[in-house]
Amino acid sequence: MTREIKFRAQREDTKEWVYGYLVRYYNKFYICTDERREVEPGEFSFQRIDVISETIGEYTGLKDKNNKEIYEGDITLLHFEEEDEIKPIPMIVKFGKFNTGGGTNSEQVYGWYIFDKEVVYSLDNEIDIYEVIGDIYKNPELIKG
Repeated sequence: MTREIKFRAQREDTKEWVYGYLVRYYNKFYICTDERREVEPGEFSFQRIDVISETIGEYTGLKDKNNKEIYEGDITLLHFEEEDEIKPIPMIVKFGKFNTGGGTNSEQVYGWYIFDKEVVYSLDNEIDIYEVIGDIYKNPELIKG
């Protein structure tokens, strides 16, 4: 199964999210959308939008329990069952190197993961346990310090 490759970032001018393909031109990043515009009669160009590079996040290929796409930088509620009680814990979505397991069985792998200040978990296909509630750029207060 192939995963759809796309990105999101906040526009420089309005801070609104834009979605599409990531392009780096010299030292500047842009999101290009599928929307084409005519630059000359019969000649078209894709729309290129200036974005804030710190807000760039890749689509994980997964959707949460509400069918919302999950991106790097999202804050998800992970619903843990602890002592017969469901505890929602806000966690951040990220891609990179992380440790799996614990103790002597731990190994480092690359991939999508979620984390908070205490734990790290692999982000997997169990979509019914994830719920996107915001992102680290517009809703940093959702992560408890």
